[in-house]
Amino acid sequence: MDSGKSTVPEIKRFYLNQHDLLSKSYYQDKTLSKEEFDILHGQVWSSLNDELKLKGFIKEPAPVRDLAKELDELKAEVTALKMST
Repeated sequence: MDSGKSTVPEIKRFYLNQHDLLSKSYYQDKTLSKEEFDILHGQVWSSLNDELKLKGFIKEPAPVRDLAKELDELKAEVTALKMST
């Protein structure tokens, strides 16, 4: 999409329209192979997510904490503190 001020519903409507055109080409018109349809179908939804992220509507999730690593680090700190006293 071109507009820098698009709303989420407008963006979703655009990609839903792309999806519908793609589906029509595959299911009704039979102008796409299954492989072409699958690739393009994935690209439509990937592009939707990319645009929503780019425009700030979707935030990347925070990385998952490695609790086992953090626990090991804390244990090492406690052991070091015990040894220094």
